Order: sequence, then structure tokens, then C-alpha cells
Amino acid sequence: MTESHADSVDDYLAFALELADASGRVILPHFRQKPVIDNKLAEGFDPVTEADRAGEREMRRLIENRYPDHGIIGEEFPRKRALSPYDWILDPVDGTRSFVFGMMTWTTLIGLYRDNTPVVGVMNQPYVGECFHGSASGAYWRRGTDEERLCVAPADNLASALISTTAPALYKTEREKTFLSRIISAA
Repeated sequence: MTESHADSVDDYLAFALELADASGRVILPHFRQKPVIDNKLAEGFDPVTEADRAGEREMRRLIENRYPDHGIIGEEFPRKRALSPYDWILDPVDGTRSFVFGMMTWTTLIGLYRDNTPVVGVMNQPYVGECFHGSASGAYWRRGTDEERLCVAPADNLASALISTTAPALYKTEREKTFLSRIISAA
């Protein structure tokens, strides 16, 4: 199928969910198995494992079979330039440090862009069996055959809202630190 422009957003979302399931099947056998860890950086530490590589290889294989004209931008392998307006963005194991420590706080991230504009996004957590996905039609949570539309929790004002951040250290600039501090104080 090379006329990928004719596919609908629903078709792309269904395919992205297939990618999530397929990558999970090849990543999970590596989880909590004492992986060999390579460092991608000359200075510092950016770990990569065979699970990262296997997950991306599987997603690339499926994309190239279904949409050979689409580009692929992945974490572990060189970029494949698009011959169409579409680019897949892949991070097979987002949270490799958590993955190698056997913690459950890692995920697979999949995105599809058309002309540099997001079309579909998927965050899959194969170990816990949950998947979050979104497109112009909304955002959803999926576990097995259960699926629910996501929405923002209602709050009358910021003071009654709940907030969370995975890593406050990611707020590095003074502007970002000030923003985080103000939100924490207000919520």
C-alpha cells in the first residue's frame, strides 16, 4: 500500500496500536532479565538495550511493509527520510533506566506527523497492559477490551486542582523553575 495519503486518521491510529502491541511482544521478554546495557554517549550516560533495538526494529519493519513511503524517526537507528508528508516518531523504551532496574515506569511512545503536525499519538505500557492514545477525535485509555475516553478532572479553581510531574529536575531554566514553583504554590 503506497497511497498512504488516502488512509484516514482512524486507519493510522489502528495501525499505531498494532505497532504498540507488536513492539510490546518483542520488548517484554527482555524485561527483568539483566540486560546488557550500552551507553550511547561519549560523556554522560544514555543507556540502550537490546529491548530498545528489538522494539524499534519490529515497528520499523511493520511501517516499511505497510507504508514504505513514510519516514521514520527513531531513538535507536538512523532516520529514514519520507517520500510522503508522513513521519513516524518512535521511542521503543522511553525510560530505559527504569527498564533496566526492573521498574514499571517505562513505556513505548509512537507518534505520526503529517507535514510536521501531530496526527496520532500512542503511549503503551505493555508490562501493566495499559495503552493511552489520542488523535483529533479525542484521547483514550485502553486495557484489554476496555476503553474509556479521557478528560480533564474538574476543578473549580487552580487551588483545588491536583498536579503531578515525573521529574521536577527537568525544569532547568529559570523561567521553567519559576513556572513550576508558581504552579506548586497555587495548586
